[in-house]
Amino acid sequence: MIKLTPALKKQITNDWAQAFPGLGVYKQMHMLRRVGPIVLGICLNRSAAGTTYRPIWHIHLLLKEDSALSLNLAMHYRSKNGSVSAIPVQWHANRFAAAVERMRTSALLPMEGDVYLSQVLDAYERWMKEPGNPVGSHNFEDRVLLCAWMNRLDAAAYFLREAEDWLRSRPDYMRERFGNIDEWLERVRQAASNRQELERILKVQVIAHKLDKLPTSEMLP
Repeated sequence: MIKLTPALKKQITNDWAQAFPGLGVYKQMHMLRRVGPIVLGICLNRSAAGTTYRPIWHIHLLLKEDSALSLNLAMHYRSKNGSVSAIPVQWHANRFAAAVERMRTSALLPMEGDVYLSQVLDAYERWMKEPGNPVGSHNFEDRVLLCAWMNRLDAAAYFLREAEDWLRSRPDYMRERFGNIDEWLERVRQAASNRQELERILKVQVIAHKLDKLPTSEMLP
């Protein structure tokens, strides 16, 4: 089987970037755009052997200190029967067009233009309700911080209460593994109440992850 080479990585990246002109090339096999305090786009996740790659749509929130970009709300490329699938490098030319359309359909947010806060919150809601998706406390924290950033303090408080209900309803072993729920709630509450610190974190994250040259749109209230 054909393996990814630097030339093939560049070709495949360019093909996907041309298919989604609203995204910029973040690095080889990864296209992103910034929308307010989030980035979203498509990661072409290569296999260990380098013979296949898996397209994954995702977002990442820039209001928390993170050393790497996450694949949050991951939407994987799926075959016609609905199973998560990969594209063999040697068949890229034959399968690329169909893969683009499937990823365009499965993306939870637009690939270009401004985005409303309600659209982002709905994306979280739909993903978290999908059976089998690994919902965690970070999904709730993201929504709290997003609402706080957009000065929707009522919504931030609502999602914090929802997080508390969700955490306290987990089985005993999960709560024990998680740790002190009250401390977590207070940490998130404090983070959401400090707009100046959120602004600082956003600026630091953009620089740390070298996101300043990506296409940028607004998040609208």
